[in-house]
Amino acid sequence: MSKERTASDKAADLRNELNYAESILKSIRNKANNNNLLPINSAIKNANVNSQITRYNNAMLERNTLASKSSEDNPSVKDADVALASMRSAIITSMDTYIRHLKAQLGELDKELGQVRKEIAKTPELATYLESAERELSVKEKIYMFLLQKEAENQLSQAFTAYNTRIITPPTGSDDPTAPQGNRTILMAFLVGLLIPAAIIIIREVTNTKVRGRKDLDVITAPVVGEIPKIKTGITAKKSKTLKGKEKLAVVVEEGNRNIVNEAFRVLRTNIEFMSRNKEENILAYTSFNPGSGKTFCILNTAISLALKNEKVLIIDAPPLFREFLKEKLSAEKIEVDIAQGNRDAFTKLLSQLPELLIVNSPDNYQDLLDFLEKKRSDPNASKIPTILTGPVLEQDQLRVLPSYGVIKYFNKPVKFDIFFESIGRILRTNFSMDTTQCILELHLNDNIIFIEVAQGLNREKIALLKYRITEMIDDNKLTAPKIVLMMTDLALSFVDGANLEYLIDNIIADPRVVRRNVKILALDSFTKELVNGHKQYEGIEVVENLSTVLNSLVDSGTANSVAEVISDKILAATEDVSEGSVQMKFHSESGVMEEQNNGLENQLKIAVVDDDVVTLRLLKSAFSSISVQTDCFSSGSEFLGYTNRKNYDLIILDIFMPGLSGFDILNHLHIRNYKSPVIIYSNITQRETVVQALSLGAKSFLIKPQKPEVLIQKALEIINSKI
Repeated sequence: MSKERTASDKAADLRNELNYAESILKSIRNKANNNNLLPINSAIKNANVNSQITRYNNAMLERNTLASKSSEDNPSVKDADVALASMRSAIITSMDTYIRHLKAQLGELDKELGQVRKEIAKTPELATYLESAERELSVKEKIYMFLLQKEAENQLSQAFTAYNTRIITPPTGSDDPTAPQGNRTILMAFLVGLLIPAAIIIIREVTNTKVRGRKDLDVITAPVVGEIPKIKTGITAKKSKTLKGKEKLAVVVEEGNRNIVNEAFRVLRTNIEFMSRNKEENILAYTSFNPGSGKTFCILNTAISLALKNEKVLIIDAPPLFREFLKEKLSAEKIEVDIAQGNRDAFTKLLSQLPELLIVNSPDNYQDLLDFLEKKRSDPNASKIPTILTGPVLEQDQLRVLPSYGVIKYFNKPVKFDIFFESIGRILRTNFSMDTTQCILELHLNDNIIFIEVAQGLNREKIALLKYRITEMIDDNKLTAPKIVLMMTDLALSFVDGANLEYLIDNIIADPRVVRRNVKILALDSFTKELVNGHKQYEGIEVVENLSTVLNSLVDSGTANSVAEVISDKILAATEDVSEGSVQMKFHSESGVMEEQNNGLENQLKIAVVDDDVVTLRLLKSAFSSISVQTDCFSSGSEFLGYTNRKNYDLIILDIFMPGLSGFDILNHLHIRNYKSPVIIYSNITQRETVVQALSLGAKSFLIKPQKPEVLIQKALEIINSKI
């Protein structure tokens, strides 16, 4: 019977091993598991199969790692897939062989088990009974021996126990309980009740980092710009709903409201403006350690407080075109504009309104301008008001005097409005919305015909300016029946440009002296003609494609021998005595450099270049000479310093490391001598410490070599412009 048990156990083990092998083979053949690991189990006794599965799993891990770092289309991943497919094929072959071997062994065991069972069937039933009784006897014998052993151990343990305890003194004392003692317990509870709250209060105060009032900030040296009180009942506020539907107080600042919270935000606004008065651009950053601390509340109400502040600009003695266009543009930005004519009216309004900016059209007499500025400077309330001047070309020495009177910028006429509004925006801290569409818009007058040429695109800023320029041209030349030719042959307009085209035509016919039948539009696209013909208010305006049609209707060409002569005499040539006007239709941004803005002052600009590299000196001298700037080149610091004793420069371009005196030494000498010329460092040094040291010594900018000449010219002109 033991032989039967052995055979049965071995057969069961073989069946388990066979089932496990078949399940692994099924998993391998399932294509869905191609990228999964194979199970490893000791049920398979074949070392070859186990080693193949181990190698396969290692290769699969490497493949999956590679795929996660790149993608499935990676060539290395695809190569790994091919190798894994080969390994799977080998494992399938080995598993098939191993399964056949297991089935063969199982068949042999089944035969052996059948033989054993036949032999057992031949044994008498007594043998079976005796074997069972023998097993039962053996079990009971073991239990009996175990019990006898435990009994003997207990007897020995009791025999060796020593009774060595005895009473020395009988117990004495009261029958009352010794604990708990009520009075002591109450006293201890009272003391603990005092100590625990006190300890909690002390710990909370020591570990509390919240700012609850101005006294909590006494330990720091940073200035306090304002205190915002907590909103209490009775203070109204507009409510805004969050995404979760909860209502929170958001905006409490209102125009004309004088409650404590509004006043607190006004004080905050005033302090912020005072602290940032010398900065052109300011950014307010609100931060806190915890959410829900009130950042959004303060940001919203600070922004509203700044927005509600009414900026005022006073314009003095400006010509009509300049004045009306400037007023329209500033009013669109919600900036209050007032006009004054004459020094008496101007000074009265200046003192009564105290505007944030003063724009003055400079009189032809330079001394009259200085008298007005001196009167403004002598008044303590008006002396700090920044001033922008427009006027004729001044000498360099005259310009240097103006900053002492609070003049921030001086613009020569005709003014380019893009940089003009940029300067106003810096002073008022307002970003003006300017159309940056590339556009060429030029006007010239021949006899009583105003020719307007538009190319590249339609710029709304120039179109708005066109209305005032046409009016100015009609007034200056006393035109009674002006005729206008709008030439747009360079443009191919579509319905997208409809709004800008309407704006252009409306501004051309805005002056009541312009009759629609005297307006001709020369355009090659069909959209312009469709738009004009489709608007009743443009009735009488003619859109043509042939220039001769315009000439026949507007120009008396009888004196010319050919159409070419008429074009040359009437269209391409302007009347010689036509005024250039108070503003330019060409913006500063179209040129990239100052061009006419300094109106001849460029020839007086003097720049010094200090560098030991001969190539750099030649390149910079050539670049600045191209814009008519006088350039002196120096190959050493000592030569340059000796030259500064007898000449002042508008700008200095300086290298850092040179033989003899370095750029740092030159900056120190200039600082000691109070030499006011701005300095641009142009060096190939990129270390942060070097840049910081140069800027701390007074350099205005730091450029890394090499740079294109256009970059250096642009930076130089920006710094020179910022001086005036």
